[in-house]
Amino acid sequence: DALYCNLVEAGESGGILEALLDRLAIYQEKTVAIKNKIKSALTYPIAVLVVAFIVVAVIMIFVIPAFKEVFTSFGADLPLPTLIVIAMSEFFVKWWWAVFGGLGGGVYFFLQSWKRSEQMQKRMDRLLLKIPVFGDLMYKSAVARWTRTLSTMFAAGVPLVEALDSVGGAS
Repeated sequence: DALYCNLVEAGESGGILEALLDRLAIYQEKTVAIKNKIKSALTYPIAVLVVAFIVVAVIMIFVIPAFKEVFTSFGADLPLPTLIVIAMSEFFVKWWWAVFGGLGGGVYFFLQSWKRSEQMQKRMDRLLLKIPVFGDLMYKSAVARWTRTLSTMFAAGVPLVEALDSVGGAS
């Protein structure tokens, strides 16, 4: 990482390597703490989405087919929205493995693309920054990380241009 190399080089040349490494350790601890806070803030919404998907799947696969038998025993014409829900349920019952496999595979490939493609990372960053509460949290986190890194570089005596070049990748 260019940041660490520049800091160690500046610490060696300035004779403040020990103080710099202490400051770098504090920087790492704060960075990990912020990442953990973000992860804990995301845990609940993700858990709610997963549980909601499971509940919908259970309703589509088990509950709706039971109601279908009751509705057909009436012999009356069913409204269009009810027919659509029954058709979706029949699809889920017949193709449940394809739905879950496709969804799981899609999530896996999306996450791999996000992790490996710089273009996808930029798109997702733009999208995440537009989310009302979460976007503000991400923005403040990036600014805090950037300023903390710049502060560490200045404390080490790194020249301004070199510090700004190194800090650019830290956010």
